[in-house]
Amino acid sequence: MSDQTSDEYLILDYIDDIEEALAQAKNHGMGDEIVEGIQTLHGEFVELGNMAETEEQFTAIKDKMGELAEALVKTCQANDESGASKNLEQIMDRVKALRNSWS
Repeated sequence: MSDQTSDEYLILDYIDDIEEALAQAKNHGMGDEIVEGIQTLHGEFVELGNMAETEEQFTAIKDKMGELAEALVKTCQANDESGASKNLEQIMDRVKALRNSWS
């Protein structure tokens, strides 16, 4: 398997994490702001993944997103709206910064 293919699978793993966070947020009845924020993040992250073409871009995504995506899932599982809001804000800031740097 080529590095690009494994990188693309990693992007899919992050998208799965975001979808899991969304499911947990809905299951726990977290606020609309959190649920809508995660839905927006999902779309933004899919778009970011589609923009990534070079090894440097995939590396930037891995460096910026991995721990935060997992943290978002954990805070949603714990029904921690404050923590989820902070994680969501951090991820969105990083996604936007990457997208802007690639445009």
